[in-house]
Amino acid sequence: MERDLRRQRVYRDKCNPFDQSDEEFINYFRLSKSAAWYVIESLRNDLSKRSISRHTLSPEQKICDVNMRILNINAKYPGSTHDAFIWRHSTIRNALLVNNEAGSWLIGDAGYPLEPWLMTPISNADEDSPSARYNDAHTRARNTIERCNGLLKSRFRCCQRSRQLHYSPEKDGLIINACVILHNICIHYNVRHFPIEELEEDIAWGPMPHDNCTNSLRDEAVALRTSLNMTRF
Repeated sequence: MERDLRRQRVYRDKCNPFDQSDEEFINYFRLSKSAAWYVIESLRNDLSKRSISRHTLSPEQKICDVNMRILNINAKYPGSTHDAFIWRHSTIRNALLVNNEAGSWLIGDAGYPLEPWLMTPISNADEDSPSARYNDAHTRARNTIERCNGLLKSRFRCCQRSRQLHYSPEKDGLIINACVILHNICIHYNVRHFPIEELEEDIAWGPMPHDNCTNSLRDEAVALRTSLNMTRF
């Protein structure tokens, strides 16, 4: 009787996942077979088991191109950190402070500071004015990163804010970086898109106080944005 009450063993099917159809493989692994082989070969010497501890994944700051390929990721701050604080202490901003290519800009929402290389929306723009047309163009351009966020979270659900996966903060960042790398591999190999998730509501950050350096940059950026409005919109 005691033997009969023991928990029945369940053996995992050890079939080769590459024997699945292409559709089944993509649905399960979120990668095509060619993309998966690329990842396996790239990590073959580094794959190892890791232990699990208890923390939650944090949001991140991303920069992407028009094809939704992620060019820069900063995932080392907790979710309560203001977007402007993350940007102010990022390596990409430090690089732009030293060398910024004239005539090209990053696009950021109102949570970011206006800077000569970072264009943000204009508040209270009059209807059918150059400022309003600038805002329309700004919104269309910024929609790319919103779609990129939705696609990333659809492919890798652990990136969603509602998913409470429990790891150390250091491993949190590694998981997010790994998802971004896999996302870019999917873009490169034209892996089909999953239905893009509804975007999670962004945190409504209040204004960040400007330091003296930021105020001087803002004056330069305001003049630049005004010139853009007058000459291009």
